[in-house]
Amino acid sequence: MGRLRDHFDEFGNPKGLAFDLGGGDEQRMRDEKILLYTPFNTAQYHGSHLIAAVAERNISMDIVSAGSQLDETTLSRYTQLWYVSGTAPTLSSHQIDLIADFVKRGNGLAIWADNDPFYADANLLAERLIGTRFSGDKMADQIMTPWDQVAPGHFIEHQLTHGVNNLYEGVTICTIRPVEGLTILGQSHDGQLNIACFERGQERIVLDTGFTKLYNGYFQRAAGTARYLRNIAFWLARGSRGVEYRLFTPGRGKLATVVPGSASEPYRQTVTQPVTLTYILSWNDEASLRLSVRDPRGQIARDETTQSSPLRVEVRATTPGEWTAQVTGVRSAQPDVAYVLTL
Repeated sequence: MGRLRDHFDEFGNPKGLAFDLGGGDEQRMRDEKILLYTPFNTAQYHGSHLIAAVAERNISMDIVSAGSQLDETTLSRYTQLWYVSGTAPTLSSHQIDLIADFVKRGNGLAIWADNDPFYADANLLAERLIGTRFSGDKMADQIMTPWDQVAPGHFIEHQLTHGVNNLYEGVTICTIRPVEGLTILGQSHDGQLNIACFERGQERIVLDTGFTKLYNGYFQRAAGTARYLRNIAFWLARGSRGVEYRLFTPGRGKLATVVPGSASEPYRQTVTQPVTLTYILSWNDEASLRLSVRDPRGQIARDETTQSSPLRVEVRATTPGEWTAQVTGVRSAQPDVAYVLTL
């Protein structure tokens, strides 16, 4: 257990990009670029910690203040808009139309609000694109943890919370009104619905009511914030549409391990119609691992071994039934190897 603790940070989040949503599948992020548009002085992001966080997944970000023009030419340079709301409406009806069209064309939108009155433009966007709105003014400043349902102080399992064991709420927050089509992902300790997402066709939108978690100083309150932001960037990416990720191995308090010369448990996936299964096996130790994929008849469909992480194995599954994958330890300088397997 002592060596396994080395794989978790001081906040209890598993280390390494393999636990990010789509970790090891960075090719889907090609040409992805984020515009973070804020009404405030960009000194709040001094040190470019946000830029550095998403850059770990090969995503670029520009941070500009509201003094810059937000028009069709500007939006055309980006695939995602992260809009931080101020205290008074600034968006014109034409700009709202541009952003709505931007989203309908398959680009991503993250709406960042905070306590009253820091949701003026956020409400304009949320009402137009989703039919919801923000309200309220509550103190937060606590850490949320995973749970199997939305409850005070917890967030649920979702692609946006993939690999996150804790998440800072923000200093002060508001709440999101539930509406049809909106998925509520988290609830603050005092009961505010503070994280949500919306998906319709090619439209994907993330809503968060604690934009202070983006600020230098507060961003560092929990290591989960950086992963949460990278997950948002990946989920909103054009290349990730129509792709689902399943994390086979645990990241809540323990990790999967394999001993050289032995095999893991079989990881099962039921297939009902022809589909491409892409397995991504990642590890940090100096080791050689094998990944074997069997079809429902038990026959080997793919069998690959490498000492270079990650190992990406793609299988065209045309036979209905249960497909299985197993990880085998081949060689390692350590007594066991901690690994991550994502489908």
